[in-house]
Amino acid sequence: MPWEPRFISTLKNVRGVVYFTPEDEVLKGVKWLSRHFRYRYVGLSPSLGSSIADEGLQQPLSKKPFTLLTHPSKEVEALTGSLAEASGLSLPLVESLLLASCYVSPLLLIGEKALKESRPLILHSLNEAVKLSDMELKRHPRIADYGVIDLHQQTSQQG
Repeated sequence: MPWEPRFISTLKNVRGVVYFTPEDEVLKGVKWLSRHFRYRYVGLSPSLGSSIADEGLQQPLSKKPFTLLTHPSKEVEALTGSLAEASGLSLPLVESLLLASCYVSPLLLIGEKALKESRPLILHSLNEAVKLSDMELKRHPRIADYGVIDLHQQTSQQG
C-alpha cells in the first residue's frame, strides 16, 4: 500500500481531527481551537472542508492550526465512502472519524448537532456540570490524544 507523502509528514503533528456540522454555530469553537493549538495541527477532513459555504468560517479554517488532511492511501479513501453508505451516517462524519483513526488522533466534536449525529458511535461519555477553565479544556484533547495512542498500540499488537 503506497502512502501519500503528505500523510507521513502531517501524522506526527496532528493534535486532533475536528468535526462539526456546517449548519451549527461553531465559529466560537473554531476560534478557541485557533488560539489554543498554535503549534500543532487540527485536522479537517476533505469532505467537511468542501462543505463549508460560510466565508466567515472558511477564513479561520484556512490557516494554522487547521490543515486539510489527506487520506493515507487510495484504499482508505475508497473505504470512507463504503462505510458512510453502509452505516447511513454522513460522509463528513465517517471521513473525520476514519481520518482521526489513521492519524492516531482524537475526534474533536464542536456543536450540538455534531454531538447528536455522533451518538451512535459513542460508547461512553462523561458529562461535567462544572464549567472548565481554558487550561483544563486544552488539557482534555491532550489526554485524549495520549489515550488514542495507547489504544492504537494495544490494538496493533494484537494479531
